[in-house]
Amino acid sequence: MAGTARVVCIPTAAAGGWLEGRLQDPEKACTAWALVAPPHPQYGGTLSNPVVAAAAQALAAAGCRTLCFNWRGTGNSQGTTSGRLEDAAADCETALDALLDLCRSDAAAGATPRPRIVAAGYSFGALAAARIARHRREVGALLLLAPPIGIAGAKEFAQLDIPAAVVAGDADAFAPLGELQRAFAGRPAFHLRVVHRADHFFSGISVGQLSGEIGAAIAGAHLAGTGPRWGAARIAPRPRPADTPGGNSAPRPHVPSERSACSAARR
Repeated sequence: MAGTARVVCIPTAAAGGWLEGRLQDPEKACTAWALVAPPHPQYGGTLSNPVVAAAAQALAAAGCRTLCFNWRGTGNSQGTTSGRLEDAAADCETALDALLDLCRSDAAAGATPRPRIVAAGYSFGALAAARIARHRREVGALLLLAPPIGIAGAKEFAQLDIPAAVVAGDADAFAPLGELQRAFAGRPAFHLRVVHRADHFFSGISVGQLSGEIGAAIAGAHLAGTGPRWGAARIAPRPRPADTPGGNSAPRPHVPSERSACSAARR
């Protein structure tokens, strides 16, 4: 049974308004929080993508509270669509900040105070997730789905010393298995899950079947479990701007009362 999902509007200065998100509760006790970045925004990449849906389903089954989001200018997100990785990484980081705010709210309410944070992404989204993981210490693990190493090269996956699970098809021309194995060789915790007869889009693979494959990768790399590899996220209190009267913090993620465009939350 899938956990409860609800719309979340994520404030962003870069897009001049809000990014649309969907927060899904875990199916069992929450042991981690996860962020899922969709594929390329100029090729139909949204949070409704079947691979993104399969990832959210697998993460929820593993005990992760999961935030999927739409890039600026896609779905109900505001702003102008961009195909630049720099903009995608900025959107991904904005969504990560929103996730951390939600974590702090849970901690204040007495929930798990130091959850593990997993950054996940499919295709282009995997590049954005890997990029923010290199400099955001809160990210404790990566879940990369069909990372296009054949196009982007191995540099986007360099200097990553956190556990990583990778799911790729053996017929994926954009994510050759040999290149993935070389790029992640020698990492402290790396698990590669190969989906047989699957291309870059996992064509012909049902959401349920793909969710099972992703779940096996999550278990194989202990992404949502306990173990000596894991450190909990260091989530400091949100800083208060020094020049803001009363020390009010920046806008927090907003949960609309009904499913609608996030722009409605501004009115």
